Amino acid sequence: MAMRVYPDWDTVTNKQASAAQKWQLPYFSRVAPMNDLHMHALTRLYEPKELQL
Repeated sequence: MAMRVYPDWDTVTNKQASAAQKWQLPYFSRVAPMNDLHMHALTRLYEPKELQL
């Protein structure tokens, strides 16, 4: 299995790439210079989700 990654600085060239980029963009964060706001956004991505029973 393979997965292509399309950050916002990548120019997509077809409809499938555009769709993949659209859902991937919320998972990218520019971190230069790194600060507390960036670190909070990044760590939030990896926090375990609560189980809903």
